[in-house]
Amino acid sequence: MQPLLELIEFEKQIQDLKVSKDMNTDILLTDIRTVPFKIYKDINDVARYIKLGVTIDTNYYECKFDRQIMHQIGNRVWPKKVTFREIAEEWFELFKKDFENIKNIILNVFKSYDMTIRYIPSNNHIYGIVSNNYCPSNQLHFRERFLDLANKTGIIKTETSRFKKQKNYFVEEYFDFDSADHKINVFCSIIYGKNNGYRSYHLRWHRKCKENLWLTPFDKKDEYQWKNNSFSNLDEFIDFIIQEGKDHLSFLDERVKISQETEMTDDFLDFFLEKFLIAYATKDKIRDQYKVFSERFGKTTWALSSSLRFLGTNDKYTQLATRWLLLEKGTIAIEEDFHEYVKNIKNIVLTGQYEIF
Repeated sequence: MQPLLELIEFEKQIQDLKVSKDMNTDILLTDIRTVPFKIYKDINDVARYIKLGVTIDTNYYECKFDRQIMHQIGNRVWPKKVTFREIAEEWFELFKKDFENIKNIILNVFKSYDMTIRYIPSNNHIYGIVSNNYCPSNQLHFRERFLDLANKTGIIKTETSRFKKQKNYFVEEYFDFDSADHKINVFCSIIYGKNNGYRSYHLRWHRKCKENLWLTPFDKKDEYQWKNNSFSNLDEFIDFIIQEGKDHLSFLDERVKISQETEMTDDFLDFFLEKFLIAYATKDKIRDQYKVFSERFGKTTWALSSSLRFLGTNDKYTQLATRWLLLEKGTIAIEEDFHEYVKNIKNIVLTGQYEIF
């Protein structure tokens, strides 16, 4: 509970500045690096090195030009672009080819829209750029109502909930989900929305086998819009969680059964490892662990998946990025037709199709 209370207390300081189109506004973009030649390899470099400064009349506000700010300004520059990926591609092209014009593009947004800057008064840090109709939510009220409704289901276990503070003050609360009669345990988590106008409350699913071998978590793409502190559709949100949880458990049961019945020949294992862009020492660990699990489960896709996920979960001597890769491929081995997946891919690398935390 403490992480959520800390978020609520932190946001008490946030103030709003309503910015109208006719206000005297200026934009400053700064690359914080001191090197003479500034090259951006990808959009992450932009988020890492660019600082945005906004002068409104005589007051100056600033923040990193990160994903949130790119999206909040970008969806006003390119209103037909919906996803961050689409907007990020536009920004990246500008930073590569037309850096000097970006300031004018951002300034035009402030000259074209009335909006509100949410900021921290102690340092004038921009917390979010929102519409004038934006209404902050009360995370505690959301939680109280969510627990009340979830308790009535008997499926979402609220009495064992636990909190985790993520970076940038995001707070995640975990709830057990009734999956006792299934081959894989699942539990869900709610990530509480911050009052910065960017991310609403959203749901994440976590999965692990009975042997404590994890699958990668995944986010439900549809966020829960907690608008104006309205309780009107929270019942639907609870119903959605329960139905998606049941459907996902059925899907996992079927995929586990298929993987347990799918033979893994020695030739295909060699073929798979040849495409795996990892250290030879890690490949040797996979082979050794596969021998252990194949004695328990037979030479099957399930044995290979278990080996990959075991090392991804437990091998503290392997680099974190490689462990993520092992978890991802161990999950794909269950959720997809793994033989077709391996045949159709040139090199086996981290795709990021699962969000790993």
